[in-house]
Amino acid sequence: MLNSRQVKEYLQNSYTKVDGLWFLKIEEQFGFEKALDIDLEIWKVMPKIQARYLKSVPEIKEIADSFDMFFECLKIKMKLDNFKIKAARSKQKKSANFSSAFKENNVITVTVNNCPWHNLMIKSGRENLSEKIGKVICQNEYSIFASEFDKNIKFELGERICKGAAYCKFVFT
Repeated sequence: MLNSRQVKEYLQNSYTKVDGLWFLKIEEQFGFEKALDIDLEIWKVMPKIQARYLKSVPEIKEIADSFDMFFECLKIKMKLDNFKIKAARSKQKKSANFSSAFKENNVITVTVNNCPWHNLMIKSGRENLSEKIGKVICQNEYSIFASEFDKNIKFELGERICKGAAYCKFVFT
């Protein structure tokens, strides 16, 4: 039998593979731009599904403040999406192995030190497309995810690994 870690790895591996495979098949038939357009349409829906599920979890439903609920769900989402993330109570020295998420007042800052999606693009020899995909998908995915908690949460996509930076920076206000 598979233990819970193996089940998680299996599902995560399947999720990332199907995401890449369908993109490649659409690209083969219709070209890169069309595949990216369709991918964007999917990532306009997927974060809504993810957010709505997380908000339905009993322990999360108990969080009264929508911004606090969003912060907790964002940390969970990033971990499930295979980001090694830790919550920091305040700004602290970045670790090469872990990304961080911290909340101060009404600002959430996420620093991603290692992007599994960018790593897959490098591994597949498509690093040159990573920046274009990352800009479109990350901007939409995280702004839509946030809007499921509060329509007033604004998302800013800052530095990005796929654009040559040492880390990605996501800011929610």
